[in-house]
Amino acid sequence: LGFIRHARDLGFTVEAIRDLIDLQENPGTDCTKADELARHHLVETQKRIEQLRVLESELMRMIDGCAGGKVGSCEIVTSLFDHSKCLSDHKSKALKEQ
Repeated sequence: LGFIRHARDLGFTVEAIRDLIDLQENPGTDCTKADELARHHLVETQKRIEQLRVLESELMRMIDGCAGGKVGSCEIVTSLFDHSKCLSDHKSKALKEQ
């Protein structure tokens, strides 16, 4: 159970965890598959981090553009209503794979 919990904490999918458990049950097996699973997960994690950085940048830009005046001229609200005001194409990419 600790193995599963730790793998989930690291963000591995249920399928990857199942594959890793299967590998663990055969300790004499080559660890290439485990390496492939971990490397794939690392690449996916790096993609999500980059997508989150894009979102962070966009949110900071929106917040910086808010002058604290009326909602009608609020950069946050107007950007949320009009995606063309955003500098990046971030349509739900960052959290899709969670």
